[in-house]
Amino acid sequence: MARCAARLIIAAACCFAQARSEPRAVLAMEGGGFRAFASDTGIVAGLLAAYGQEHGSSKPSLAASRLLQRFDAFSSVSGSSWFSSQLLFSKQFLSLVEDIAALPATAAAQFEKSWTSQWLLATGVTQPKFDGLRTVVRLLVKRLLGTADEDTIYLAQYFLATGLTWDN
Repeated sequence: MARCAARLIIAAACCFAQARSEPRAVLAMEGGGFRAFASDTGIVAGLLAAYGQEHGSSKPSLAASRLLQRFDAFSSVSGSSWFSSQLLFSKQFLSLVEDIAALPATAAAQFEKSWTSQWLLATGVTQPKFDGLRTVVRLLVKRLLGTADEDTIYLAQYFLATGLTWDN
């Protein structure tokens, strides 16, 4: 969290240092792999949902809200770069974010159906194979690390399901 705040401050300072008559705004998103990707999706969808509630829209859109146009520059790394590129270049992903904003109570199910399960399928990992590794991974992580967050467990499951490679 401190790293993200430091990057945001540095990015903002660089923008203000330029000879400009008006202040500039920078959105800096930190890395963290799948967790950052999923978090960014939830944060943007949540802000969009709040916009929709405030403006009486049951189906808010990023274009109509101009939410991201408030920023002059974006900075991202790792999972946040995955998020940024999906948001910029995939109409299907943009629709997912807007659908989550329209129905936040079903966000997890929508994300699972439209993104996570599609990603696992594209990499040849079936849900039973992936879920079947959860117990083994939890035991391994407990033995090796003592404890771990869900992101570590998720990635360990993925690596085991794909044969310990990023190539799939």
